[in-house]
Amino acid sequence: MQIEIQQLDRRNIQDVNRCDGSFMVTSHLEINMEGGRLISSAFPVQPYKKEFPIEEMEVDSFVDNSEKAIFLAYLHGGLAGQIDLIKWWNGYA
Repeated sequence: MQIEIQQLDRRNIQDVNRCDGSFMVTSHLEINMEGGRLISSAFPVQPYKKEFPIEEMEVDSFVDNSEKAIFLAYLHGGLAGQIDLIKWWNGYA
C-alpha cells in the first residue's frame, strides 16, 4: 500500500474538503495515573458515527503560504485524507 502525500497547489486544489472524515466509535479510552505510571483501559460502547463539520476557509490562501498549509493523501490514485496546518500565535500548528 503506497500512500502519496501532496502539499496543496493549483493542480490539486479541487480535492480540498472532499474526504468523508466520519468514523465509527466503538470504545472509549480511560486514562489514569497509578503509582506514577500512566494506565489506559478501553471500554466498549454502543457504536456510533462521529463527524466533524467542514470549516469554511479561503482555500486559495493556503497555496504557497509559510504560515499555513494543506496536505492531501492519495491512495491508488484516489483521495484518502487531508490535514490542515495553521501556525498559531504561539508559533505552533
